[in-house]
Amino acid sequence: MALTVGNLAASLAEGGIRHHLDAEAAAIRVVFVTRRYVNPRDERLAIVRLEVTDGGNTCRVTLPRAFPAGSEVAATCLALCEAVGDVPLARVEHDATTGTLQLAAETPVEDGSLTPRQIFALLDAIVEAAEAGQLAIEPGGSEGRAAAPREAA
Repeated sequence: MALTVGNLAASLAEGGIRHHLDAEAAAIRVVFVTRRYVNPRDERLAIVRLEVTDGGNTCRVTLPRAFPAGSEVAATCLALCEAVGDVPLARVEHDATTGTLQLAAETPVEDGSLTPRQIFALLDAIVEAAEAGQLAIEPGGSEGRAAAPREAA
């Protein structure tokens, strides 16, 4: 039996996660309040998208348009990849159609279902990656802070 978006919605509801099922787009959206990550609307929110791909054999979670690629796409992508590299399941993808970088995580579905805990792990990976990525690209980010001179005592 293949996984469906309805199955994902039921698992989210079972786990107590508020979500929006967009049947027309065959996707679910979940909103998380973030500590550091700032979305393109300048809000501290991560609007995560869940979908079923590969004929119901894969669950894919993304944070579309997570970061602008900027004029130095390769450098921005490399900085994000390094920041996200320690987050299990998460990866950075370049979306050439929007000129942005998105975060993604996916897992194969073996028996047509995922436990709420497996879905939460994917969601957590994306939000954690967004937080780490924000530190990497913001002015005075982790590299800038490490290199800042100390004040004399």
